[in-house]
Amino acid sequence: NDAHQIKGVLCAVNSEELIRDIISVPLFNKSGYSDILNKEGNIIIRSDNSNSDTSSLQNILQLKGINQKEKKAIKKALRKGSRTTFSYTVKNKEYMAVLQPVITNRWYVISVLPKAVLQQRYLTTAYGIVGIIFISSAAFLIFMLQQRRVIIKSNQKMMEFAYTDQVTGMRSYSKFLLDAEAFIKVHTNEKIVIWYCDMKKFKYLNDVLGYRVGNDILKGLANIFKTQGEDQPFCRISGDYFTGIMLYQDKDSLLSWYHKVLEALN
Repeated sequence: NDAHQIKGVLCAVNSEELIRDIISVPLFNKSGYSDILNKEGNIIIRSDNSNSDTSSLQNILQLKGINQKEKKAIKKALRKGSRTTFSYTVKNKEYMAVLQPVITNRWYVISVLPKAVLQQRYLTTAYGIVGIIFISSAAFLIFMLQQRRVIIKSNQKMMEFAYTDQVTGMRSYSKFLLDAEAFIKVHTNEKIVIWYCDMKKFKYLNDVLGYRVGNDILKGLANIFKTQGEDQPFCRISGDYFTGIMLYQDKDSLLSWYHKVLEALN
């Protein structure tokens, strides 16, 4: 707004219960389960069907029965955001696990199933079993991707709102500060001037003609500045105050630009 104050923040989230419901879809009559890990391997959301032998674990790397080679593979997958499979043994019972990223470098789904169940149901194709185990995590992945698209679009809208002046439709003062800084870095060895414009008695025009006409005048003035200074940042600060930054050769060139603006206004 004109006071350059944040009015509020828009945030979209999903509850932990909703995500837990998704990963708690039973696998092979609750023989298997899925949990959510972060990039360090910490278990952040547990399935309602988690194995009692591993329910006390805080990190997937604490699993007993994983050899050093498989631990390295798990660490590598967590670091690179890639998929991996591994096996481990708890209380003489062998398990097959699949680690799959759902949000790159942030969240992972680990799906676990006893090897005995795999051998009973699919003796000929372990890859088919892995695919079936992965149904729940695939559904979760699709859900999270959809949520991510919504978040990206929301971020784009918020960025557009933050960097666009609501009256002129051109860059806001916040965006001008960023562009001006970049402009100065590019033209370090050239002559640069910062100009300021204040329309006298503009409040009188608003009061007499109305704010709609006043806004049209501000839009017209912004278009003039844009036409007279291609690729040279400017913005409306607030009300009828404008500022900009531009290159110049000498005093005469500045006067020439000023008279062109006046001529366009007239």
